[in-house]
Amino acid sequence: MTSFIQIGSTYVGKALIDLLAGNSQINHIQASILFILLIMLVFGVGNQVIQKLSEYCTGIHNSIFTNYMERIFMERALQADLQFFDSPEFYDKFQNARMNSQAAVNVVWNIINAVSAAVTFVTTFILVSNTNLLFGIILVLAVVPSTIAERKYTKILYRWDLNHVKEQRQMSYISSVASDRAHAQDIRLFHISDILRSRYIKIWEIYFKNRKSLLKKRTLISLAFTVLPEICTIVMLAFIALSVVAGERTIGDFTLYQGLLAQLSSAVFLMVTYAISIYDNKLRIENIQDFLKIKNTIHNNGRKELKTVDSIEFRNVSFTYPGTDKKVLNGLSFHICNHEKLAIVGINGAGKTTLIKLILRFYDPDEGEILINGNSIQTYTLESLHRCFSSFFQNAANYAFTLRENITLSDPDQKSDDVKIKKALEFGGASDLLESLGQGLNTSLTRAFEDDGVELSGGQYQKIALARTFYRDSCVILLDEPSSALDPEAEYHLFKKLEKLCENKMTIFTSHRLSNIFMADKIVLIENGQALEYGTHEELMHKNGRYAQLYRYQADKFIHSEKLKA
Repeated sequence: MTSFIQIGSTYVGKALIDLLAGNSQINHIQASILFILLIMLVFGVGNQVIQKLSEYCTGIHNSIFTNYMERIFMERALQADLQFFDSPEFYDKFQNARMNSQAAVNVVWNIINAVSAAVTFVTTFILVSNTNLLFGIILVLAVVPSTIAERKYTKILYRWDLNHVKEQRQMSYISSVASDRAHAQDIRLFHISDILRSRYIKIWEIYFKNRKSLLKKRTLISLAFTVLPEICTIVMLAFIALSVVAGERTIGDFTLYQGLLAQLSSAVFLMVTYAISIYDNKLRIENIQDFLKIKNTIHNNGRKELKTVDSIEFRNVSFTYPGTDKKVLNGLSFHICNHEKLAIVGINGAGKTTLIKLILRFYDPDEGEILINGNSIQTYTLESLHRCFSSFFQNAANYAFTLRENITLSDPDQKSDDVKIKKALEFGGASDLLESLGQGLNTSLTRAFEDDGVELSGGQYQKIALARTFYRDSCVILLDEPSSALDPEAEYHLFKKLEKLCENKMTIFTSHRLSNIFMADKIVLIENGQALEYGTHEELMHKNGRYAQLYRYQADKFIHSEKLKA
């Protein structure tokens, strides 16, 4: 519609100029001038209305589609296997996909605009060709070199961006560190702001220098070719101007063809521009599709519903994290029955946390088998498997939500129960924390979004994460270093409460502090990915092996520390 309005306005302008120049035979010139001006007003208002409606539709469409794409990326991240979060390649693809998400929005409007430009091109080409067919052909051919150059450099620049997404992620990371509260204290204490600045600038300068070189070449070549249509237009206007001087055409004709040639040149340019944009967006959409095609390796193919856990057995299980060569677990075997408490101990890096991840099927073992109730863990649906477990993770995260929400997140299907929440906080050792909060369970944790929110210590956050674990109804509790951020007194009270809480539940907990294993029925000492020793505390001490050695070492260290205090 805009195309026809522009062409119509050009013709109305020609008629007006002819009237003003006295080249028209119309008797009522004043009335005709007013009528033409009225038509010009209608065209002008109509054009503005169409543009504003287009802006409104574009804005609404962009908002809806941007939100849609963001939800797709969020869903993909939520459903991705845990192994992908250890992969730089996954983050590179994720970053590329998010950077290119606007392409899916743009391509729709680029197609619409390209169609509009094509309509303008066809119409103006026919009108110009009525005067001289050669004019239209020459003007179109003049744009071809520019089209080829633009397409070539569009592809080169896009591939270059793909190959340098790592630098973009590094700059984004440094920028986020500078504004992240978790790093604020270190930055100020160690005065590392200059290091962050210099590292950011160094990456940027190398990144920008190379990209600038490509942009410079593209600009120079495009500029050289885009001059051709302008030269052709001037030559054609000169031809028409001479015909006006010779009396073969009117001044209005000159104005008409000046407008038509400008519209034809603009239409060809816009067609090329939108075609290149569509091509560019097509490349970017392919990148998004490549990201969304990444397949999970943990397949939810099980058909059995796991209702309760009577036994868990590791049978010669070996595991290596994807992308690495070192075996974290190597032929690990152990067995635990219902109501038993199993402590998995060992030095840091022995594979204790990995064992928890395998039980929850965040990963599948490379070799061996994990059995639950005598059946392979893979025969159960992931939903029913996870439903049977409540787990505290060593690197447990808390959320910028209210305290209530931070607890109830572990069991969203359960109706929020303040009595149960407070009971969970008590078991987590956080009852005193609740009493100190002005808004109680409705207090926002962190001040990221609320001025009356609170910032907690690492130990306090760990207590809340523990409370979240205990709030969930499950038949098995998994605890990965549950006291790592607690002081000795809080640690002692935590394990005394755990002893009572887990009295009738299967419990597996990891620890590198051997003073915490008094509640365990059995102990597995893991070293070099293998179950080096297995048995009760008394049996392992009597064996006088590696466990006894580590236990005495920690006991001697504690005694020595007490003597120094004395």
